[in-house]
This record gives sequence, C-alpha cells and structure tokens, in this order.
Amino acid sequence: MTDALIPTTSAELQPRPPCPVSENGGGGQCDHPGFVQRYFARYLHPESHIVYLQHSNATICIMTLGESHPVLSCGGVSSVSFDVPATPPETDALSRLDNSVSGKGKKGGQWIKPGDVMCAISTRDGAVHHIKSAISASLLEVNANLLADPTLLETRTLSEGWIAIMQLKQPRRNRAHDPFHDMELIQDCRSNCEASED
Repeated sequence: MTDALIPTTSAELQPRPPCPVSENGGGGQCDHPGFVQRYFARYLHPESHIVYLQHSNATICIMTLGESHPVLSCGGVSSVSFDVPATPPETDALSRLDNSVSGKGKKGGQWIKPGDVMCAISTRDGAVHHIKSAISASLLEVNANLLADPTLLETRTLSEGWIAIMQLKQPRRNRAHDPFHDMELIQDCRSNCEASED
C-alpha cells in the first residue's frame, strides 16, 4: 500500500525546487510539481495542527504533522511510539503496529474515531505529545520507519515523515459524509500543475 501512495524510488525522493506554497496558505505557479502537489489535496485541522493529505481516489488519506504543530518547535523529536492506551469499550492497550488488513477491500484494519491516539511523540525537551485522529477511518498502515528515524517527522513531513495511511468508509459525496468539512483546505499547486501539463 505504501508504495502506491508515498514516493519510494531514489529519483522521487531527490529534493525538488520548492513550490511557493506552504501549509499555512500562499500560492503561485508550480514549475516542478512534486508527488503531493500532483495527487493530493491538503486539509489542516486547526485545533490539532494535523494535516490530512487526501488522495484523488477520494477514500485514501495520509495523516501527518502540520508545520504549526508544537512537536516541530520543541527542539527536535527523540522517539515515536505506536503503543496507545485502551479506549472504551476496550480494556487493553494496543499497538498500531499490530494493525493488519487483507483483501482488495483492505478489510480488518483498526477502526479509528476522532480523539483516538495514533502515536506518542517524545521531544528532546522531555515532553510527550499524544497525536490524536480528527476523523473516523479504517487504519491501513502506520509508518514503522519513524521508530528507527523519528527525525523524518521534521525533515520529510510530506513524504517519508507521514504518520498513518487511512481509508474513509465511503467517498465524500456531501457534507454529511465529509470528514474534512470543518477543516481548512490548504491552497496547493495541483490546478497549476495540471494546467502546466496541457
């Protein structure tokens, strides 16, 4: 699943000339569209400072940190844990790493609700930040690479530094089915990228 969504080849991971669009707004022409600009819309949850990258297929989204998240201003990330406390009616703690899906429909993933803890991020100032979901979705995968290199959260936020890949229960047909309706759509380069290819 990861290979279809996240750049994994050495060519795709090479630094690109920056697109003049940041996570807090802005605009401009994108002469060098990257993977995210080309295929994802970005939504910022203002209370949690979490960004959701929604794939053009309408059901897949990637959870990552927004550039305003407190974790990114605490002197550096020291570790990441995907062991999370129990949430009622469950009585035992669980690990997001134990998540498993199967089949074409990706069945069997942990069901995530708003407020559920996805991971705990420890920073060098001694703080522990519990990263919570703002949407309901099925968990497809968490980024186990963060265990070995947690600094990816800081240095490669929109590529290798993602936290989780999730699948919405159904496409966003209207406001009632839209988990992003109360989030800020961050302006990105996708329309300019598409126009530049015509």
